[in-house]
Amino acid sequence: MEHTRTLLVVLAVLSSFVLGCGEQGASSPTQATPMPSSSGEQVTVDDSVSASERTPTPAPVASVSPERGAGLAAPPPELLAVDGLRLRRLALSRSVESREPVDPSVEFQSEAAPLFAFVDVANETDNPAEVVVTFESPSGRSVGHVTLGVPASSPRWRTWARSHMITEPGSWTAVVRTVDGSLLGRMEFTVHG
Repeated sequence: MEHTRTLLVVLAVLSSFVLGCGEQGASSPTQATPMPSSSGEQVTVDDSVSASERTPTPAPVASVSPERGAGLAAPPPELLAVDGLRLRRLALSRSVESREPVDPSVEFQSEAAPLFAFVDVANETDNPAEVVVTFESPSGRSVGHVTLGVPASSPRWRTWARSHMITEPGSWTAVVRTVDGSLLGRMEFTVHG
């Protein structure tokens, strides 16, 4: 009897997760005015759903591909909630296609290609909000500084920032903050020369 009850609970959790992964209410990405060349730019996608379509789903565990060459799993990004904003996922990649990061990683070669910080955030408040994405270099220099808008009452808002300024070899950190500077999340990554 206890085994059956446990199995039912596990199935219920898994089914709610699978049902919550569908693409409901997605719209086309809209390109914002590019930021100065040293900062990057913003692209935003609305994945919010109407109130009648909302199904509470557990936040997916942030997945990061294993570090290349090391054979070890990278530490997951730090994901936090502040004042009704909740960072659901943070991933880094060299491109974004179909509103998802392509081959997310924590290991990148130093090259002129842009690096994307893909952000999935929930705004549980009745007011629009903004988050700021920066990339902190090994020398302490901060680049990116891209402000991304998050509409009010959005259970899932996927957006991303990119920068061409991430070329210095070493350990970097992608950081997501509220506009007042409160930490929402961070993720360490490495750039190889």
